[in-house]
Amino acid sequence: LHSMQMRFGLIVFCAAVIVACNNSTTNHEVVNNKQDVNEKVAQHLKELLSDEKSLTQQFFQQQKFTPAFSDSGLLNSNGKSLLAYIDSCSSYGLIPSDYFQNEIHTADSLIRKNYLTGVDVETVAQMEIKLCNAFFLLAKQIKYGHTVSQHFGINLPARPTDDNELISHLTDALKQNSISAFLNSRQPKSEQYIQLKNVLNAYTKKYSNITWDTLPSKDSIQPQLFWQALQQRLLKENWIDSSIVANDTNTLKAGVKKFQKQYNLFPDGVPGNRTRNALNKTPRYRIQQMCMNIE
Repeated sequence: LHSMQMRFGLIVFCAAVIVACNNSTTNHEVVNNKQDVNEKVAQHLKELLSDEKSLTQQFFQQQKFTPAFSDSGLLNSNGKSLLAYIDSCSSYGLIPSDYFQNEIHTADSLIRKNYLTGVDVETVAQMEIKLCNAFFLLAKQIKYGHTVSQHFGINLPARPTDDNELISHLTDALKQNSISAFLNSRQPKSEQYIQLKNVLNAYTKKYSNITWDTLPSKDSIQPQLFWQALQQRLLKENWIDSSIVANDTNTLKAGVKKFQKQYNLFPDGVPGNRTRNALNKTPRYRIQQMCMNIE
């Protein structure tokens, strides 16, 4: 019996080792000599992109897989510029997470944290690929529009692109340290776009970190509590002055009218169901709607 238990334990141990080995899908390599990092990153880029047929693969192949956004494992000026652009792209009606914002920041932080003990060149290569993918996505979507179907379930017709030119544009932008300038040059020049972008930036700056409670229906709570809740909601977006006397219904109705006019509702000052539903839209929802209008 003891022998059988020993054999069973050995089988379980071997099986665990095999599972662990099979689950190890990444080829992490830590390089201590910083002078060897770029060469090692190039090797990993070539391996990671070997089965791809994409703009990113074509770009790195033309560059002989030399790192474009980092040097010795750390983000260079172009990499920092592109990441900063990703962080701020919501001002163009785009969503930073679509451009691998979190993944790039995580990789960058991990590399810098362990830099003195060695550079994980696999992580650097993956960061390079994410940054390159992000550049091509930004360049296309700033000029031709963001594919909102990804977020809102809307089917849009195919749009023209200038993919064949983007590789040379990226190459030139890297040489001239002009990543941000190139991406800015892709923005539409129409007055309507500029106005919408300014409204979006102003609203995002003012309200993106603000939340408000859901306004209940008038029939669900006592009238006094409803007017108090309405007052608090109107104050959040400055539809009424903060010096208002509690339960001043005339002033509250005037604030409701302002809100209704802004959002193309019948301006009767009555907080009915349509007005209440509009008041309950979150800042995030409003920002998404403005992004769609920019689209």
